[in-house]
Amino acid sequence: MNKKPSILFLCAGRPDYPSNAVSIRTLQKNFPTKILVSHLTSYYTRTLSVALRLPFYMRAADICYVGWMGQQLVPLIRLFSKKPIIFDSAPSLYDSFIDRGYARKESMLAKVLFWFDQFAYRQSHAIIMGDSGTIDDFSAMFDIPREKFRRFPICANNEIFYPRPAGKKAPDKFIVEFVGEMAPQHGAEHIMQAAKHLEGTGIVFRIAGTGQCLEEVNRIYKETQPTNVTFVPHRISQEQLLQWRSEADLCLGLFGDTPKARRSLSNKLYEALAMGKAFLTAGPPEAHGVARHFTDGMELFWTSIANPKAIAEKILWIRDHAAERMRVGQQGYEAYTMLCSEEHIEKRIVDLVNETINLS
Repeated sequence: MNKKPSILFLCAGRPDYPSNAVSIRTLQKNFPTKILVSHLTSYYTRTLSVALRLPFYMRAADICYVGWMGQQLVPLIRLFSKKPIIFDSAPSLYDSFIDRGYARKESMLAKVLFWFDQFAYRQSHAIIMGDSGTIDDFSAMFDIPREKFRRFPICANNEIFYPRPAGKKAPDKFIVEFVGEMAPQHGAEHIMQAAKHLEGTGIVFRIAGTGQCLEEVNRIYKETQPTNVTFVPHRISQEQLLQWRSEADLCLGLFGDTPKARRSLSNKLYEALAMGKAFLTAGPPEAHGVARHFTDGMELFWTSIANPKAIAEKILWIRDHAAERMRVGQQGYEAYTMLCSEEHIEKRIVDLVNETINLS
């Protein structure tokens, strides 16, 4: 019997981030696995904590599996070892800083981040990403052969996100939910403006989150004073998130006018599909990424990007077409269980580990 390869999983991101959590559970279930992570609150302190302990973990591993937010750890791995690396790469540090306006393309910071991304990709035997649009763009951007990339759909934590009873609510209320980071690609300011358009229709919004764009979202909320919005300008607990999402008639995705929003798929999309919820996000022609994997009116709904009036009109249409909404929610759930469930991703990860050890 062939000996199973031993794995070192490490990351600087949160261990409970969906892709990290799924990878950790899968690797521990199927291979001898050591876990090198940090539960500190700051990304920078987590990075330092993992980096300082890394030399003591390297010796026994046959493969290094680098999880979400691990680019800066790859050069350290290469200082101590030439062992194969599997890199679950989303997001790109360079792309995220440019997309959010934290750095200009020609700046020294952008060049340093680009180097970390490109070095990590070049040193990896396989690179995992969640959608084809990002793979195409990053292959060209960082000059990496496309065959190095593997598309693994984002997997929600199925122990948390699954169809739940909706609970009691007023029959004349249609609940729309958005919980997420207030980052440019999310476009929460457009959601807030869309809510104002829908005052007096019986459509109510629950919006929560914090981040880079919170000040702008809060300004719109205070200036327009929509009476149909419950706005929580900070992160909410997982229990409240699950309550809001289980009670929601419709969940919202990405509407920001950024390159990342146009090509990417969000975690909240897969969480909503896993719960059997109807989902609305930006789509073609501006946002092309979602159309590579889903169809409007089949597994989800889409509308124009960064367009509050169009978002409002689509929400109103979805509210008024209950049968279509229920059908799309069910078809989205079926698509998720077929292609994106944790069992499906587990098999893909196990196959990739075995492929990597056989080629090394």
